[in-house]
Amino acid sequence: ALENGHLYCLDAEGNTGGPGGYSGSTKMYWSWPSETPEGSDPNQTAAIDGPDGIALMPTNFGSSAPLIQQVATGTGNEWRVFIASTNGRVYALSATGNGDGTTSRRWSWPSDYPSATPDATNFGEIKGSVTYGVSSDGTTANIPTIFVPAPAGRVYALNAAGDATTLTTNTIWTYPRPADAPLGELVTTPVFSGLGGTNRLFFGAGATLFAVDTTDSDADGVGNLSWKTAGDGPAAA
Repeated sequence: ALENGHLYCLDAEGNTGGPGGYSGSTKMYWSWPSETPEGSDPNQTAAIDGPDGIALMPTNFGSSAPLIQQVATGTGNEWRVFIASTNGRVYALSATGNGDGTTSRRWSWPSDYPSATPDATNFGEIKGSVTYGVSSDGTTANIPTIFVPAPAGRVYALNAAGDATTLTTNTIWTYPRPADAPLGELVTTPVFSGLGGTNRLFFGAGATLFAVDTTDSDADGVGNLSWKTAGDGPAAA
C-alpha cells in the first residue's frame, strides 16, 4: 500500500538470475486502482466501478495496513485484501486478481457505486488497521467479520463476505450504540481473540482499554461490553 492510494500485489520471492541468484527485481501481479492503459481496465463497467471509473477510489492509506484473509463467501472461499483509507472508507478486493495486471473490488463501505444512493462517510481518516475475526448478529453464529476502528469513536463489525453483485456489505453491530456518546478518537488496531470460548475484540480509546463481546446476543445491532479499564485500576464490568 503506497501513499498515492494504490495497492500493489508483488511476488515476494523476487526474480532470479542475478548476482547471488536474484536479479533485484520482482513481478507485479496486479495494482489497484488499475494502472492499465485507458480503456483497458475491466473494472470500468456499469456493473463494477462505472464506465469512467466513477466509484470513489482511496486517496491514501495513512498508517492503515492491508489485511489478507480467506473468506467464505457462500459460493466458496476467496482470498481477499481488506484495507481502510484516509477517505473514511473500507475496501475489500480479490487477492487473486484477474490475471491481466488488475484486480476487482468486492465491496466498499460505506456503500459506493454501483449503489443507486452511495452513502456519505463522516468518519474522517481511519488511522488504525482493520482486523478479521468472527461475530454473531444474535441469529447466525461465526459470521466472518471485519472490525473497523472509526476515528469518530465507534467500532463497526462488517460482514467480510459482503455482496459481490451490489459491491456492498452490511454492518452486523456497532459499539457503542449510535445514540450513545462516542468513545473518543480510535487510532489503534483492534485485536480479536476467541480464547476461553468467548469471542472478544480488544481496543483502546484514549486511556481506556475495552473488551467487547463480538456476539450480539440480544440481536440489537450493538456490541456488548465485557469490561473496560482506564489503566488506573481494576477492570470495570
